[in-house]
Amino acid sequence: VSVLIPYKRDGGIRGRNLQWVKRYYEAVMPKVELCIGVSNNDLFNRSQAINLAAKQVTRPIFAIADSNVIYDPRILMKAIVEAEKYPWIIPFSYIFDLNKESTKSLLLEEP
Repeated sequence: VSVLIPYKRDGGIRGRNLQWVKRYYEAVMPKVELCIGVSNNDLFNRSQAINLAAKQVTRPIFAIADSNVIYDPRILMKAIVEAEKYPWIIPFSYIFDLNKESTKSLLLEEP
């Protein structure tokens, strides 16, 4: 599976989030192909960034995640199985939303 990540450089927290997310996928799902699409417009163009990421895909199934989103591997694997029956899956059943301070703490931890 390929995970498409739309991204806009900011020289700050977005970059740190993306680096942590990349390390997470490498540690937890090393076979996942990460495809990062960068929007360089003044205003972030998420669709453009997703399309740029999609041009990098080499796998038959892809998921779209923001640069500060990680998928639970079990849910992503279940979504891959479900993709045999359905053309579109939203692969999450819960959201664990972190506040600013929790995010800072998480970024200090290894994935």
